[in-house]
Amino acid sequence: LSKILPAWLLLAVVPTAAVGQEPAKEPKLLTSYQDVLEVLNGDSVLHQADNKNQSIRIPTRRKDLDGVMIIRWQARDGVVQFIQSMPMEVPEERVKSVETAMMRLNHALAIPGFAINHENRLPYYRFVVPFQPRGGIQADEFRSYFQVTLKQAAGFFGPLKQVAEEGADPVEVTDKIRRTANDRKAAGQRPAT
Repeated sequence: LSKILPAWLLLAVVPTAAVGQEPAKEPKLLTSYQDVLEVLNGDSVLHQADNKNQSIRIPTRRKDLDGVMIIRWQARDGVVQFIQSMPMEVPEERVKSVETAMMRLNHALAIPGFAINHENRLPYYRFVVPFQPRGGIQADEFRSYFQVTLKQAAGFFGPLKQVAEEGADPVEVTDKIRRTANDRKAAGQRPAT
């Protein structure tokens, strides 16, 4: 058989499970709003469900950020949204500066998502996940996306607050963030001495 098939294909056809071992179970796939509620209840996450709108409010706290994450299950659109509020006072005259900072951050980030609700001048970070091609997301992915959303919002809350409330220059603030990130990356790439 090895003379007929290449070695890489032989690896694909040789069973890898030990005798008597059960095959690996597929991770739970969340395919509905109710599935999301079951995960949150199972994980004992404090939340407030809005069944009519298929959204969930979860109080969050990380570093200086004390806010609310809204999770919206949008079956019609085929997405679930994780939206982390960034509670801060954004005076009308500072909205454009905050927008500038957010656009510059979104351009630099691998996962952009900063925006502002112009009605109440409330900044937020939004992470949108499509259900396709599987028709849902895995429970562990759901937990990871929640954490990524909270981490992004908390990580940039302080600098955005400086722009909004302290009048800091948005270009200088975002340039400083970029320099700091580049310095960290360079420090991680230096050879050990």
